[in-house]
Amino acid sequence: METNKSINIAGMTCSSCERLITKAVESEGGKVHSISATSGKAVVDYQEGTLERIKTAIAASGYSVLDGAGKTVVVEPFEAEIKIFLKKLVDGEKELKTERKIVKMSMLSILALAAIGFFFYMTFWRGLPGIGARIPFLFYSGVSAVAITAAVAHYNSHRFQFTCMEGMMTGMTIGMIAGFLFGAVVGATNGMFIGSVFGMAVGMIAGAYCGKCCGIMGVMEGMMAGLMGGTMGAMLTVMMIADNLLLFMPLFVISCVAILAGLTYMIYHTAGKRSEGQLMLFSDFFLICLLLSVVTTVIVIFGPKSPVAI
Repeated sequence: METNKSINIAGMTCSSCERLITKAVESEGGKVHSISATSGKAVVDYQEGTLERIKTAIAASGYSVLDGAGKTVVVEPFEAEIKIFLKKLVDGEKELKTERKIVKMSMLSILALAAIGFFFYMTFWRGLPGIGARIPFLFYSGVSAVAITAAVAHYNSHRFQFTCMEGMMTGMTIGMIAGFLFGAVVGATNGMFIGSVFGMAVGMIAGAYCGKCCGIMGVMEGMMAGLMGGTMGAMLTVMMIADNLLLFMPLFVISCVAILAGLTYMIYHTAGKRSEGQLMLFSDFFLICLLLSVVTTVIVIFGPKSPVAI
């Protein structure tokens, strides 16, 4: 027997949200009679016994489903979801195929960049003045290049499935962290001006690209995050040059990578559950990593230096 019900949905903000919720309802055999992001309600036609599955499907898509008493329908506790995600990633579950490929490509890229860097150091750079102090920062630039490329690749594979809120969050996170990382590396070795300019450039480009899935608002949010991250990253390392910067940098880079890992889970938990996604080729992935590393290396070794730099 078919009936209909009005469902209150929190987090629905735009037509993209309406489309994704409609897909979630249809995946459980229901049909959306009407839906409005303005009112936060959807009228759903469903077969008897399927309503709870429909609510769960909507919640799994990243929205909060409210019952008549205003209580939220919960899919899994946050900590349990994280444990399930990590277990599936380690066990090689098919639904995490995209994420496993990104991990593999990242590891291969780091090894390849390290090998290339070692070759150039032994062959061309070993006699350059001050190169010893800059080697750790060249390593961090390679790690940063791979981490940002991995985040962008993950975004790119699901970019057509994001809601406005998810798209803006992704653009802001990637833009901010990209600016932070590259601004910090170049700021330490070249000074605040060059570090800020380079960090801003990388952060704003990455943020704008990853925010454009939700229109001009996402582009603006991504660029603002990149602007802030680039200047703050350079300022941070310049101010810490005389205060245990070498001890701080591993903590800083690990923290940034951890935030990007959290973003990976968020993308999987939301957009990734709606579509498997189409991941870029390893050749394209590594080319982006190499380009970022080469440009950063040239600036670090041969770029203009401030008196306040390593």
